[in-house]
Amino acid sequence: MKEMDLFFQELYHRLHNTGYMVGAVIDRTIAGQKVKYIVNDRETEIVLIDTDGTVYKVSDRTDDFKRISGITREVEKYVSAYENAPPDSRLPDGWKTISSVGGVFVFAATPGNDHEQPMRFATWRYDGLKSHTGVWSGNYFWDYANAEKDFFDRCGYERPFFSEEEMRVIYDGLTSGGTNDHYHFQDIIDKLESRFPDLAQESEDEPEPEM
Repeated sequence: MKEMDLFFQELYHRLHNTGYMVGAVIDRTIAGQKVKYIVNDRETEIVLIDTDGTVYKVSDRTDDFKRISGITREVEKYVSAYENAPPDSRLPDGWKTISSVGGVFVFAATPGNDHEQPMRFATWRYDGLKSHTGVWSGNYFWDYANAEKDFFDRCGYERPFFSEEEMRVIYDGLTSGGTNDHYHFQDIIDKLESRFPDLAQESEDEPEPEM
């Protein structure tokens, strides 16, 4: 279970910094769940987000819905990694390792100070060849995507297009004719449409089947 306070704190910062207006909601429900946030511009409600972090489309703003859903999934990914990571005495106070490679490079995160700032990310080298008593040569970031890219670049790895979980979903879809994992399935669709924009257009142009 993700730490909801940190999750919603970070989600608020990410959406606000992307240009959306985000407001807390009291005494409103959708699909039987209490609404946590309403995301809008100055005139239109775009989405509602419930207390489980589910995003509900409440307007015809499909592109905004996809963008907000993508941000929500990414925030859940790295907040969950942070919350599930054990303490690491080699890192500065408040930082946790969310990934490491070969005992050489570390990818870490820390919450913002006093709920006023978003999470920060860093990539470091471990100190020493064997002792690994600390870290040095840090690169610091305010956004997860650039930090993750820097981590893969420093490790000399190419960033994988699909995660292991997404590949499992694809395999399940190919072997069983479908998937119940809509959460990751939509993530895969978004990635493919981002890399190959023509796919989305082809899907929209596809004629309706005759009845």
